[in-house]
Amino acid sequence: MPRRWLSPDFFTDEKMKKVTVSERLLAAAIIANQDDDGRLRGDPAYLRAIAFLYDNYSLEEVKA
Repeated sequence: MPRRWLSPDFFTDEKMKKVTVSERLLAAAIIANQDDDGRLRGDPAYLRAIAFLYDNYSLEEVKA
């Protein structure tokens, strides 16, 4: 799987001011881990593992 790069525009987009820091981190993790067709497993446990491995987020928080 190729490595994905985030555009600098990701961080300066006006829409980003409407979301929390953890939501931005989750979005970045999804972009970085999607396959060539833009797909990613939607399992909350998997998303928590790729985005919040070292943080204390519950599955309920990731599902929200």
